[in-house]
Amino acid sequence: MQTDLMQIFRDACAKKASDLHFLPQDGVCILYYRLDGALKEMERYNLAQYQEILTRIKGMSQLDIGETRLPQDGRIRLAIDSKNVDFRLATLPTIFGEKLTVRIMQPMNSHLSPEQIFTNPEDLANFKKTISHAFGLILFCGKTGSGKTTTAYTAIQELSKGQKLSIHSVEDPVEYTLPTVAQTQIQPKFGLGFPSAIRCVLRHDPDVLFVSEVRDQETMELMLKAVVTGHLVISSLHVSDSISAAQRLLEIGVSPYMAASALSTVVSQVLLRRVCKHCCEEVTLDEATALHFGILEGLKIKEARGCESCNHTGYRGRMAIYEFLHFTKAMKDMIRAQNITGLQDHLVVSGHKSLKDRAREAVVAGHTTIEEMSRLT
Repeated sequence: MQTDLMQIFRDACAKKASDLHFLPQDGVCILYYRLDGALKEMERYNLAQYQEILTRIKGMSQLDIGETRLPQDGRIRLAIDSKNVDFRLATLPTIFGEKLTVRIMQPMNSHLSPEQIFTNPEDLANFKKTISHAFGLILFCGKTGSGKTTTAYTAIQELSKGQKLSIHSVEDPVEYTLPTVAQTQIQPKFGLGFPSAIRCVLRHDPDVLFVSEVRDQETMELMLKAVVTGHLVISSLHVSDSISAAQRLLEIGVSPYMAASALSTVVSQVLLRRVCKHCCEEVTLDEATALHFGILEGLKIKEARGCESCNHTGYRGRMAIYEFLHFTKAMKDMIRAQNITGLQDHLVVSGHKSLKDRAREAVVAGHTTIEEMSRLT
């Protein structure tokens, strides 16, 4: 079974799956791959076969093989096609046995450049403007699996070039190692949480502080205090768009004055599945759909079908779309007044491009479909 398990891992990496889901059911275990953000059934095992897989993978990750009543977490690092790949495991008791989910963390290209991330010249210019500030708060936002971690690491990597800045990170977990960056993994069991780690880092004369995720009011307030004392602070939020980021700060109890003073730029992003070029079909947009999505009636757009090339999903690969919100004085005044509705209206009048606008552009350009735009925005 060891050979079978390694073959699963190799196949998943070759297909660029981001996660594996082993879901036990009545008499069978279904293996799903998450491909381009969507689950795809790949294999079925009887429960005896699955138990062998589960026992083997628990042993490899040093989990308790005999513990089936409580959730467990672990990780394995394996060499797959000459590359070190991290597999993060989580077990969960269900009525049919333990579900196993494996997150695949393939190595990030250490030479990943902004030009590779931002293929749109407008996005690239906005990114360079975002990281040009000497101090301020930069938030990268998006749902889980939206690629915001990769974008944030690209920003840190750019800032670290030339080794002219002292850059420290506080993370949970440390996703990738970055040269010339002092990265700290929090250890809550030993009293080193986000707040205590941030306080310690600020005593080490950082120019840039990267906090992997904002989870509570105390962490955010410490980050904002670092900003007002002259630091550049970068972090991420699990919100769907830029307006929601500003609103979230107020909802967790952050002072409107502090939030407005610190906010520099919010970058929100979504990964849209690209329609498969081998099997997509061109259709004419009808009046009702065009009106609903704000697209010209009669326009030719692509629809997904499905073929061998795309594993019969209709999609192959993904593309990122971005929303950059650079905070002006007028916008900061609205946050101080907690006028989120006014901020939304201001962005509409000013011609700001939202994620929905960028998704619409991708549909018109033939990169994705109306269904994909509707699903994610």
